[in-house]
Amino acid sequence: MAKKSSLNFIELHVEKIVLGLAVAFAVVIVAYFIMGPNTVEYNRQELGSDELDEAIARSAEALERARVIAPIELEPVPESARLLQDDYKSGLALGGDLPQRLIVATSFGRPTPEFEVEEPPKDIVLVTPLQPAAPPVMRTGMSLIYRQALTLGATSPGGTPPAEEEPVECAWVSGAVWYPKVAQIRDMLASGYEGYRSKVYVVGVDVQRQQMTASGEFSDWREVEPGTAMPRLEIPTPEFDERTSEVRNQADLDRTLEVIKASQVVLMEPEFYEVAGGDDWRMPALPGLADEEEEGEVKWEDPRPKTESSGQSPDQNQGMSKREIRQKMGEIKDLLKQEDWSGAERAAQALINNAQASNTQKRQAKGFLAQARKSREKEQRRNQPSGGRGTSKPGGLVTDPNSDEKDPDPAIWFHDDSVEPGKTYRYRMRVKLWNRYVGKRAVLRDPAQAEQTVLVGQWSPPGDPITVAPKTRFFLKAPRFGEGAAAASVDVFTWHAGEWYKGSFTVQVGDVIGKVKEIRTSELDDSGRSVRADLDFTTGALVLDLRIDEPVLSRSSTSKGDFNYSEVDSVVLVCLDPADGQVKERIGRLDRADPDYKRLKDEAAN
Repeated sequence: MAKKSSLNFIELHVEKIVLGLAVAFAVVIVAYFIMGPNTVEYNRQELGSDELDEAIARSAEALERARVIAPIELEPVPESARLLQDDYKSGLALGGDLPQRLIVATSFGRPTPEFEVEEPPKDIVLVTPLQPAAPPVMRTGMSLIYRQALTLGATSPGGTPPAEEEPVECAWVSGAVWYPKVAQIRDMLASGYEGYRSKVYVVGVDVQRQQMTASGEFSDWREVEPGTAMPRLEIPTPEFDERTSEVRNQADLDRTLEVIKASQVVLMEPEFYEVAGGDDWRMPALPGLADEEEEGEVKWEDPRPKTESSGQSPDQNQGMSKREIRQKMGEIKDLLKQEDWSGAERAAQALINNAQASNTQKRQAKGFLAQARKSREKEQRRNQPSGGRGTSKPGGLVTDPNSDEKDPDPAIWFHDDSVEPGKTYRYRMRVKLWNRYVGKRAVLRDPAQAEQTVLVGQWSPPGDPITVAPKTRFFLKAPRFGEGAAAASVDVFTWHAGEWYKGSFTVQVGDVIGKVKEIRTSELDDSGRSVRADLDFTTGALVLDLRIDEPVLSRSSTSKGDFNYSEVDSVVLVCLDPADGQVKERIGRLDRADPDYKRLKDEAAN
């Protein structure tokens, strides 16, 4: 009963309870607004109603000032319609210029990869060109040449001057080495070179020589200035923009590299001058190659059919008069000047076969025959599409036949046409390569190395001494007996216009061997007679002593291949050699047996 009466009380007074709670809530709200702060957050600040209006006004004024001061940058809107109209009006038919790069309408196949890409920053150290593994091997000669300079990269026909119209006498020395190209590439790759930058491009060689002095010792090393026989090429130096570090003359560097790539055969193995007479140029005998000293020399063999009765050919029985023979000599020379090699060969052969020709004339005719054959063979080699040399690979380079590499080491050689006849020299050389990282400062450990266009290698070991082919040579023959002081006869040979001439002289102590002498040359006048000219046989050698009967040792060979030595008497001459300033001794018996003496006597045009 009690429980029931309590529920009735709540039900009876529920309206009063709700009304009381509502009045209490209203009182709390009113108290909050009247007694609590009336603020609003603005620009990260709590502001009352009286401060809010001022803050908003200040922000508006600042915004207006910024709008007035700051310029408004508007992006240009292309006038597409006008540009399209201009392109249409300036078409090919109206003489407009083509754009440097045409728009690709569609792609065909895979895109071409970019090979010459800029490398990311690295730590590359440039590789020094390797030293040739062996000393240079040498060859010398005396030639009648058409001197012509060779300038690479000439953009106009007048860039390389034409050859001289008249041949000139030239003493020369050539040296050659095998260059370790394979080892060079390996060094580049080991140093971090990119694959496409590890290819070797030779720019040329530096050459130094020593000259033998009177004491028998060699002088200091001196630079050999490149003569006109060596190709010339202007090498630019990179010019950097100090602000951006870019290479301003990159186009010049790229153009020069393309010339070097296309001229590797000429730069590594430059051709010699065109030879009109004298010694033909031959490559020095490198290790692994057969010495071609005798190659190209025409060994004359009598092609005449022999008869059973007399052993003579029909041509010999026909004969010519002396006047006709002289005219035939002039005809052969004219054919050689006209470069009619086959006609010159036929005419020379007919003169050799003629019974009325003297031994001197036949000897000259054999020389003309050899010259015609050499010239014809040289012309055939020149017309071959590539190289034409037995050891050449496609592209023309002479390579090491003993190499097992797929791309063997090439030969590199030089010509020195500034030498003096009769002097003795010793040479060394070094190779110069194109810097594959020229201008690439960002990828090198030492950025200064990017400023070098050409890298210079190490010097090769010095080669063996070589005596330049002399222009005059003398040989001691025999003593001359008579009244007065002791005397001896000598034969002097002088080189003139591509031929050797002989003069005989008598000398005593204090004489200079040789002098100017009138000689009948191989040149013919209009009437077919030999032209006489004054030739200089002066050797410059001064006779210091002369002994008529000096005991000397003579060597003779036996049938068993041994040698016997015996003491014999011979004339001995002591002289001062002007070529090197040394005192030398000449022995008559040895000079008369010298193979060079016999060869020069056979070759002498007179």
